[in-house]
Amino acid sequence: MIRIDLDAGEVRRLGLTLHNQSLSGRFGELICAAAVQAGQRAVVLVGEYDKPILDNFADRETAAVMRDTLRSFYSVLKLADTDLDFVLLTGVSKFSSTYSRPPP
Repeated sequence: MIRIDLDAGEVRRLGLTLHNQSLSGRFGELICAAAVQAGQRAVVLVGEYDKPILDNFADRETAAVMRDTLRSFYSVLKLADTDLDFVLLTGVSKFSSTYSRPPP
């Protein structure tokens, strides 16, 4: 497993060149370049994908900016489907559900 940050030093260390300046653009380039370099489809693991929004939940404006930024960032995963073998996103939010039987 290779953990890759999108900073220039880490990308250079792997011998990759990313030309796009936006975070989502760099992410898409990175997925494609990694798949080409490895000769196989890439795997993406993202931990705590929802934390930036939750950390700013009280500030709705900042939370909305985080949500929109993450939306564009993660939309890359849909576009990169041909270069991806597996994607796993984990969050910190707890979800609960109540199951009730339908009436007889």
